[in-house]
Amino acid sequence: MIRGTARLKFEKGRGLHADFNSDFLRYYLWLYNKSTYNFYAMTTSRFGAHISITLDGIHNFNDSALKKYVGKTIVFYYDPRQIYSGGRRKGFLGFYMPIKSEDIDLIRKELGIPNDLRNSLHISLFNDKSFRALG
Repeated sequence: MIRGTARLKFEKGRGLHADFNSDFLRYYLWLYNKSTYNFYAMTTSRFGAHISITLDGIHNFNDSALKKYVGKTIVFYYDPRQIYSGGRRKGFLGFYMPIKSEDIDLIRKELGIPNDLRNSLHISLFNDKSFRALG
């Protein structure tokens, strides 16, 4: 497992999330394009490199409950060989990398967010959402 760090931010409409360097995403998108000859158009997330901790519309919290975490640096771990696809039922194709983070687990426990499949921790690497909007 590889260790990464990210800084926590809060934005109305996005919830609490951890942002980190987007070069990470561009590298994986480059690998994808190189291996598929750019056969299926993909783009990085419009929100950049991030890990969603809470999601507006799913986890409805008072803003002040989330703002106490803003600015904190969290540690997370990932395995670059573990990438999965998803989103097909919602009408798009996306690729994700699962992560583990004791820091995020503690925050989610404090907020009462269950650690289940719907709330899985991951990095959204890239997807085809932007291209589908054009077609």
